[in-house]
Amino acid sequence: MREALAEVGQALEKSLAAPTWSLSAGLQHVFPVGSGTLTPRLQSQYRSSSYLQFFNLPWDRQAAYTSTDVLVTYVPPDRKWNVQGYVRNLENSVILTNADNGGPYNAVRYQFAAPRTFGARVQYNW
Repeated sequence: MREALAEVGQALEKSLAAPTWSLSAGLQHVFPVGSGTLTPRLQSQYRSSSYLQFFNLPWDRQAAYTSTDVLVTYVPPDRKWNVQGYVRNLENSVILTNADNGGPYNAVRYQFAAPRTFGARVQYNW
């Protein structure tokens, strides 16, 4: 029983999914293009390692990672619409968002953040 309590006490030393360090930064600039504007944006996040379950077991650990997004937005002069191209998670980092023990074989189940994604979107303002 004391061993179990010691493990619980040790596990409580670190909060779940709470890295020691988390840094975010972003940079954007608006450029006039014709009568409209073009706005490139770069944003990045660094998170040190963290544990995703209560007992801080090695297989429940999310390694440190960075995730960077690049966006470019064009807005015409009437501002009624805009178009944006983007790449998210440029590094294609493998990011665990959840880990859970369970099921009939006590298997560990993981959930992941999206891998590198890219695309475009158009917005119209009424």
